[in-house]
Amino acid sequence: SGNEQLLLTADLAYHPVVNINRNWRPGPDRDQDAAARSRRRIFDLAAADGVLVLGFHYPFPGLGRILRTDTGYAWVPAGWQF
Repeated sequence: SGNEQLLLTADLAYHPVVNINRNWRPGPDRDQDAAARSRRRIFDLAAADGVLVLGFHYPFPGLGRILRTDTGYAWVPAGWQF
């Protein structure tokens, strides 16, 4: 919408604790090295552009942003209100 973008992570990163806050390599990744490279590439783009991220199994509200840190990445949930 306009200049805004939404990144739907789907299977790229199915939970921030597993795939964003830590560089764990979960069992479902068939090619773990390729999966890690893909995550880094997409996370770098999302962090650099400040893209809003939506994850299926992320804590409520499921929306937030990925920040680049000295050791990798961090998940920052979006603020929300009813």
